[in-house]
Amino acid sequence: VAVGSAYGIHIMSHYFDLLRSAGNNGEGVTESEHEEILNSTLSGVGKAVMLAAMTTMAGFGSLAVSGIVPVRDFGIFTCVGVFSAFIVAIVLTPSLLHLFHCRANSAKKVRRIAATEKVLGIVERVSHYPVVVGLVIALIIVAAVLGTLRIRTGNAVVNYFRKSSSVWQSNNWLQENTNGTSTLSVMVRGQEMGSLAEPEILLSIDEFSTFLTDKFENVKKVGSLTDLIKRINVVMHAEEIAEDSSVDYNEIPSDPAKYGLTDHTVLRPLISQYLMLFSGEVDQYADDGIEPSVARIMIQINTSDVDSLAAIRKGVIDWFDEHLVDGYTYEIAGTADAEIEVNRLIVDSQIKSILFSLAVVFVIVALFFRSGMAGLCGMFCLAVPLLINFGVMGYLNIRLDVATAMVSSIAIGIGIDYMIHFMTAYSRILQKNSGQWEGVSQQTIMTCGKPILFNAVSVALGFSVILFSNFVPLTNLGAMIFLTMLTSSLASLTILPVVFNKFRPSFLIQKSDHMTNTQTEIPAKNSLKEVS
Repeated sequence: VAVGSAYGIHIMSHYFDLLRSAGNNGEGVTESEHEEILNSTLSGVGKAVMLAAMTTMAGFGSLAVSGIVPVRDFGIFTCVGVFSAFIVAIVLTPSLLHLFHCRANSAKKVRRIAATEKVLGIVERVSHYPVVVGLVIALIIVAAVLGTLRIRTGNAVVNYFRKSSSVWQSNNWLQENTNGTSTLSVMVRGQEMGSLAEPEILLSIDEFSTFLTDKFENVKKVGSLTDLIKRINVVMHAEEIAEDSSVDYNEIPSDPAKYGLTDHTVLRPLISQYLMLFSGEVDQYADDGIEPSVARIMIQINTSDVDSLAAIRKGVIDWFDEHLVDGYTYEIAGTADAEIEVNRLIVDSQIKSILFSLAVVFVIVALFFRSGMAGLCGMFCLAVPLLINFGVMGYLNIRLDVATAMVSSIAIGIGIDYMIHFMTAYSRILQKNSGQWEGVSQQTIMTCGKPILFNAVSVALGFSVILFSNFVPLTNLGAMIFLTMLTSSLASLTILPVVFNKFRPSFLIQKSDHMTNTQTEIPAKNSLKEVS
């Protein structure tokens, strides 16, 4: 709803501008003259609206390359929604304007934009100070880059809820008073049945348990098959312990002499007998109650912080890569591993979607204006709001998670609209002035600045409703979109005029097919047929 309103806003704003220029603020316009105004409106902004829709679809469509299913689905269906909004804007909006042609209401709507013109007048003055604008933009970019470097990625699912919610409070209590709610599992696999009853691998697993609890304070418990075997060993030698308390049987049998055996080959059958005598459920630790070939190590962690979980996971990987007995392999799973993997996918998909979006925007804009310089201008105007967005996230400690990862594609998809409408309006007015650059910026800002501001405000307010959500990712998404709309619209109205006035790129005055028949200013009521 918020994004799709943009196309109708641009069409209606252009329509009312033409209606006002038809004389007496649009009063007394006949039906035939009104049809000419509608035709001129569509010929003036129709192609710009189409290009804006294409680039917006590219921005959202870039999310389709994400490895995270909800993000991918969001990109696909939003892309379809934008296309539908474009069709509605170019078909339904002109039809409604034609059907409800009411001159009195039109005149009132025209007069309501006076306040907006005052704001645009202030914005227009900025373009007269290119050096100051350049320095300010440079400082903003530096500050934004420094803020971007502070961004932390990933977020625990429980942190998606406000601290006042029962979900967060319950999880917090469990983390503080139990072994924790986050789990990490390591599956150790042997090559044959009974290979996980070998003392050598069991000793290695036992050493790993000690290492992990000693190194990471958030690891509260490491449960494995070794705990069961050690407990059985103690019970089986209860009499010896009663006679001599200094003898330790809380261990994995590894010394044949201590157990009255001849060699190490007999230790494996001994451990298998222990498991057979237990005759209990060992499914949570092994795949077989007598001859296990797979053993599970369950790690309980009392933190949901993704950075801490990632550090523990790295410690597990480093230890097994260095100490795992030859002939065995391991795999990692668990809720903590899933959250860490989602974090990795977020970062990867963010980079891919940004690069893909910028590349598509460059190609579309460059082809439309038949100039690579036009594509570069578009990319630069998009890069600045993106950097500001990431910089603010870094300074405010807003993590890059599933929700905020979508902001960049939304920013590109929507922000490109402002840039395209400004560039096409600037080129149209410049050609109408026979290539004379003086006053073009002012006319462009006063002409297309209104729909750009209206669009930015409507989208910002549209997304701002989710600021009141109890779901933290949606709150962050609403705040970031609100900021992005502000920066994207201001970037188009400040950076582009300065760049165009300073460098006067030739693509703005090149006559091409998309620039023909776009002179849409209607100087007077009696000249409508001449313009047509």
